[in-house]
Amino acid sequence: MSERRATALRMRREGKGYPEVTTALGYGSTGSCRKDVSRALRDAVMEQGHALLDLERERLDGLQAILWPLAERGDVRAARELVRLMERRARLLGLDRAAADRFAADEADTAKGLLGNFAGALQAAYEAMPDPDTTPD
Repeated sequence: MSERRATALRMRREGKGYPEVTTALGYGSTGSCRKDVSRALRDAVMEQGHALLDLERERLDGLQAILWPLAERGDVRAARELVRLMERRARLLGLDRAAADRFAADEADTAKGLLGNFAGALQAAYEAMPDPDTTPD
């Protein structure tokens, strides 16, 4: 992100109006300032989305490393959980979609899809967690 774009975003977060930001940073118009701030916000969301996606991939990798040897030794429950984990990874990464769909989407649609898949995966994981109030000790 350019320094001017980052400064414009910071100024807007501080409550400065577009006319003030436009003048202070030398934009040609408030419209170009608005576009730059919008791009900065989009970039920030993309960065956060990618960081969350990386974190979830690391978690799935860790779980897979634990389950794989158990499944290889014939543990049916571990094998079942491993398949569920692999399905979740495929959904999270968008691997179940056709290749043409993945590569045809523009950056905004890709970001929405990744974040939507991520949110759905997190919701499903939360719903699958046992309720501590009803789980016997």
